[in-house]
Amino acid sequence: MHVLDIPKVLRDKLGEDGTEAMVKVFNQIASAIRDDVIEITAERFENRLSEELARIRVEMAQMRSELRQEIASLSAELRQEIASSSAELRQEITNSNAELRQEIANLSAELRQEITNSNAELRQEIAKSNAQLRQEIASSNAQLREEIANSNAQLREEMVNIRSESHSEIVQLGAELRQEMAQKHVETIRWMFIFSIGQVAVLVGLILALVRR
Repeated sequence: MHVLDIPKVLRDKLGEDGTEAMVKVFNQIASAIRDDVIEITAERFENRLSEELARIRVEMAQMRSELRQEIASLSAELRQEIASSSAELRQEITNSNAELRQEIANLSAELRQEITNSNAELRQEIAKSNAQLRQEIASSNAQLREEIANSNAQLREEMVNIRSESHSEIVQLGAELRQEMAQKHVETIRWMFIFSIGQVAVLVGLILALVRR
């Protein structure tokens, strides 16, 4: 708050009470002026703020309208570009598919030709291999027949030897078996005689026992 500086001459003329009264009056006037200034300033500020807000709203509305127009234009341009790109892509895909089909057809023809050539070469190699195998089999068969004939001759000779040896062994075993059987027969008769004597002795004992009773 601003303090009023009252000159001394005026203070002397008005006195202390008059000076204080005049200061109070001046302060009241200053306070009223300050309030009026604040009120006027506030009104001007509000009016200015309302004008600025109204102007900003108008500008925002214009900007929204312009943005909508720009967005619509951009959307139309994007749709047009997308449609053009889609058409170009479809055409490129169609061309690529045609080229791929042609390449696949060419590769299939080349593969068929290679397979045909490979089959002919394989048939020729198989025929050569079959001829070689037949020749090797014929040679092996001749060798096997010769080996089998030699083996058969050796086997016949070995079988003759085995038969003569077996006959000699069988005769010898027969003689040994007859001798063993004769010995067994003698022993059997001996044991039967001893068993019969034992039975007779038992019967005699039983008879004597019965007689004594």
